[in-house]
Amino acid sequence: MSSPATHPDWCDPQRCRAAEHPTGMHSSRAVVLGPYPPGPVTAEVAALQGPRVDGYPRSGAPFIALTLRNRDAELCFAPLGIELATTLGRVLADLAVEVGG
Repeated sequence: MSSPATHPDWCDPQRCRAAEHPTGMHSSRAVVLGPYPPGPVTAEVAALQGPRVDGYPRSGAPFIALTLRNRDAELCFAPLGIELATTLGRVLADLAVEVGG
């Protein structure tokens, strides 16, 4: 008999799949941004964490999942390490302030 999954504080029980399957992931709530007319693109951002896998030292670490979509399709899925996501967020914010006033 397996023990119940231990969930990170950020894990949303409605989206979590860690206890259902050995490869299931913890998941935060998703934040959906956009679309901002006239463009059709939306961005969905969530924190995810899969199980540790022997032989893969970076497995089991939380990461940020960024998904870009338009009306018809998924355009991009990018799993971002925490350091990259943090730095990217700062760069995007700084650029937006610089060009947008």
